Amino acid sequence: MKSKALAKKYDVQVFPTLGYFEPGKKQFTKFEGDITVDTIVELIANKLGSDFAYVMKQYSTRLDSYNFHGIVSSWGLKAMVLLYNSNDANYEKFQEFARIFKNDEEVTFLHLDARAEPELRKEFVTLAFPTLYWIENDENPTKKRYGGTMNTLEFMGFIEDRAGVFRAKDGSLPSKAGRIADFDTLIEDNIETIRNAKRMSELLIEAKDIAKNYEKNEFADYYIYLLELVDHHGRLDPIQDERMTVLKGLATADEVTSPKTVEYLTKRKNILSQLVDELGKATFQKNKYQSEFVNVEDLKPKKDYVRKMAPVIGIDDEDDEDKDVVVEKPKIHRHEEL
Repeated sequence: MKSKALAKKYDVQVFPTLGYFEPGKKQFTKFEGDITVDTIVELIANKLGSDFAYVMKQYSTRLDSYNFHGIVSSWGLKAMVLLYNSNDANYEKFQEFARIFKNDEEVTFLHLDARAEPELRKEFVTLAFPTLYWIENDENPTKKRYGGTMNTLEFMGFIEDRAGVFRAKDGSLPSKAGRIADFDTLIEDNIETIRNAKRMSELLIEAKDIAKNYEKNEFADYYIYLLELVDHHGRLDPIQDERMTVLKGLATADEVTSPKTVEYLTKRKNILSQLVDELGKATFQKNKYQSEFVNVEDLKPKKDYVRKMAPVIGIDDEDDEDKDVVVEKPKIHRHEEL
């Protein structure tokens, strides 16, 4: 914001900030909630007392000479850009994709009308329309044509690979949403260290090195937070406490809870569920042959034991390993039960 005086006047400290003025009043009211296409339309509808249910919502940003360079040059940008001619049928399909990913800040959808902006079309090396371009602005800026089709699974698979964003075809979150494969692999490979909650320092160093590749992904920090919880407390209880907190947040969510908040908690739940599952599998593998109720040597009776018990269980005294032997153990009386 260029005017610091204006920001100070209306106590705007965070950007972007959404607010409004009531009719006939000079007081600026800040909107507390997610700033999305849906929330903006709903806010306007509520303040005007109108029904905007049938208003066509656009989830992709139109590029023009005013905003083009500011948006396209933004650091950390990952964007799919549609170059099209007016009235192109692919525009509607593109808007549907933008709607599916509307709550994902990791990827941006932009569209450029090549006929309306002839100078801007020169920024892209193409003569055919529609054309899709993928843009990334990081240490190695990328701007190249998307070589796939507008097939839903193919297109969404590309977004998943490039931006690490997971969505089902209907826009809902799958169980892997929020999870980062590099961290999941790290946890799987070091699950015994985590389960024992000891000597975590080397694991944390490795995790922080991985996080350097995900500076724009807040869930990379969440993975490290969970590992630091285990390291700090020296036990796994805090992981279960965190999981219960997240599940409670989801259980108490209602229509007032913002969609982004619900999705944020869902992604945390997915990360925690994967971690807890890995811990559970590790514990099972560790204990399945060390149960206090079963001696591993009793799982397969020895031959001398079978011969000794032959009169009791009714088998011949033969040394025949091909036969299936069923050993009937003495019954435990009620007062002897564990």
